[in-house]
Amino acid sequence: INEHDADALADRSVMYARQGDRQAAKADIQRLLRNSKKPKVLFQAACALSLTSTLKNLDARKSLVLLSRAVQLEPRWFARALTDPDLKKVRSLEEFQAFKTNFRNLSTLNFNLNKPSKTKTASAAK
Repeated sequence: INEHDADALADRSVMYARQGDRQAAKADIQRLLRNSKKPKVLFQAACALSLTSTLKNLDARKSLVLLSRAVQLEPRWFARALTDPDLKKVRSLEEFQAFKTNFRNLSTLNFNLNKPSKTKTASAAK
C-alpha cells in the first residue's frame, strides 16, 4: 500500500479495526493523519478508533475529537455520524450527546443569522 494514499490507509485502518487488530489500525491512523486532514480522512479515522475503543483505552474520546474536526470542516458528515455503524461506541458517550446538541444549536443559529430579518424587510419596503 502506498503510505501517501490517504484513501487506502483510511480504508485499511477501518478494515483492521473491524477485524479487531487495534495495533495495525492505530499505526495506519497515525500514518494517515500525518498525510491528510481532509474531512473524509478524519471521519474514517474516527470510525476506526470507535471500533477499537474499550473501557480501558481512550480511543472513543480520540474518535470524537476527530469526528468533531471532520464535521467542523464539512458539516455534512454530521448526518452520517448519526447512523454509521462504525461509530456506535462513540454515540454512546455522554460527550457525543453534548456534541450533537451543540452542532444542532450552531446550525440553527447559522440558519437564523442568514435569514432576512423582518425589521430589515419592513424598513426596505418603506
